Amino acid sequence: MKGSPLVGDLVGRSVPSNFHWHRHIAAVLTQASDSLATWLERNRQRGDLMALSDDVLHDIGLSRFEAERESRKWFWQG
Repeated sequence: MKGSPLVGDLVGRSVPSNFHWHRHIAAVLTQASDSLATWLERNRQRGDLMALSDDVLHDIGLSRFEAERESRKWFWQG
């Protein structure tokens, strides 16, 4: 099975002519969408954490310092 000469030249290897680009693109877009959803949820949760009172934080085993440290993390940091 001969690969696509144009794509093969671009990536330095032969690509089978039956390669389904749409599946690859769909997988990449799905992964990007999942990452974005995770980042947005993490950001929301950190905001909610900062809205808790010191008493509630104490009840769940966190100090104000720990809550603030968590809330200062970038959205991509777990």
